[in-house]
Amino acid sequence: METVACALCASTRSRPWFTSGPWTIVRCRDCGLRYLNPRPDERECQALYTQDYFEEHGVQPQAQTAAGIEKAVADYGMRLRAVELFVRSGALLEVGAASGYFLKAAAERGWQVKGVELSPWAASYARDTLGLDVFVGALEGAGFADACFDAVCMWYVFEHVPRPLETLAEVRRVLKPGGIFVADVPNIAGLDRRLQGRAWMGWSLPYHLYHYTPKTLQAMARRAELEPVHLEFPYLSLKRMRTRGAKRDRWMTPMPPPPLDFARGGPAAPRRGDPEPVEGPRGGLAAWIGYANRRLRMRLFSGRDMRVYCRKSH
Repeated sequence: METVACALCASTRSRPWFTSGPWTIVRCRDCGLRYLNPRPDERECQALYTQDYFEEHGVQPQAQTAAGIEKAVADYGMRLRAVELFVRSGALLEVGAASGYFLKAAAERGWQVKGVELSPWAASYARDTLGLDVFVGALEGAGFADACFDAVCMWYVFEHVPRPLETLAEVRRVLKPGGIFVADVPNIAGLDRRLQGRAWMGWSLPYHLYHYTPKTLQAMARRAELEPVHLEFPYLSLKRMRTRGAKRDRWMTPMPPPPLDFARGGPAAPRRGDPEPVEGPRGGLAAWIGYANRRLRMRLFSGRDMRVYCRKSH
């Protein structure tokens, strides 16, 4: 076990905020970040992610038939919609690749893919069964070249990372200028946590070391010189719920920022280096009403999760 300072502002001033069994989440008195303290040390953290963890938590069960693999790849491949809002193709890295279904989907769409996974058991399946290039260990130990990826993804992984600023610094190093980092994490400020209280699935102690709000998640990215360009939350979408293969991510429907500047009545002037979103509201007032409707649904059905998109600007 180890006791740590705040990863966002380095303060040692904190107060207990939530306790479950032997575990205590504290809140930093200076910046508001919530984190597990004391917590398992790095060696103990790595030992947590055994085969039992994946099987008990239902994390990417390893399909043994061609039909099972095809279904899993289709399910997890829905997340590509989020990445392709900002980057349509290129080199993609997934940190926390687990069994590799998302990477397999990306490869089938023409991306050049690599993965990083802490669990040898999960990584061996991704390599041996799906034929993927997955490094076993932490991102910092993978030794990727500078500026070699167009996109880096972490799907429900960033909350597990013991040194988030160091990890984001490495993400920034391996991203190309203009590249996009996308991460899904539980939203401790969401309605779902408030309604479920101690039964909230997002606690997951001691596996989740950090518990982010929209404010602290974006502040962490900015500290690592990654600029948040979009933040979204799950919202109710009946059309999305009926989409074949979308069950796993039906609440997290990618919604790009609006490409129109309604106040000026025309396209918003992009900043230098900004990519054009693949899709988005177009057509003036009607499009903006639709956009506002989706934002309202995000507020009302804020769920337990959030997704942040960050760009490496230079």
